[in-house]
Amino acid sequence: MGIPMDNKHAAGLGILLGIAGIIMSLFPPEFMNQLPEYSKTTIQIVGFACLIVSIIGFIKSKWFEGEKSSTPQKRELSPIWKAIHHIAHVISEPPESTYYPKARSIIRQKAKDGEITIWGKKQIDDRIEWIKERKFSEVLTEIPKEYWSTSKILPFAATDNKYVNNPYTAPEAIGAWESEKNSYADLRIDLEPVKAQKYV
Repeated sequence: MGIPMDNKHAAGLGILLGIAGIIMSLFPPEFMNQLPEYSKTTIQIVGFACLIVSIIGFIKSKWFEGEKSSTPQKRELSPIWKAIHHIAHVISEPPESTYYPKARSIIRQKAKDGEITIWGKKQIDDRIEWIKERKFSEVLTEIPKEYWSTSKILPFAATDNKYVNNPYTAPEAIGAWESEKNSYADLRIDLEPVKAQKYV
């Protein structure tokens, strides 16, 4: 099995070969003395060419790596129930609790403090009491951290379900549910910063 080699290592090998060719042409070993003079010149030219091309390749590979590292990675958003279950496991919140209220409260607090960001589909209609279903946007938007000062994450968000158009948030004030006009559905979150947080 061959040894895998990237562009940077290939360029480094080319530089070494180029230097070796130049040295051999300038200080030829005994067996090269039997070769015609043009052969030595050819080796020297090939060595210089190999050296120059390899140096250019090495520099370009550095540029490519720099461009690649500076390209922002696409954020992968997961359903918020995965974050809730993760935190519940870390803080040892029992599964039989009512949809992990402590874990939901922790996520809300950290979202309010700006330590994590939550996305959701924003409600787009005014709540009328006799309407059974609310309408939500088709796209996810970043929920401002100020929103979490007065709104909470509902137990529904802690379940692995397919009813993503149900409200996942509600006002914390008692009795404000029916008049809520600013709820979010299908809450999503980046799990990496959630897992990087410490929970006491």
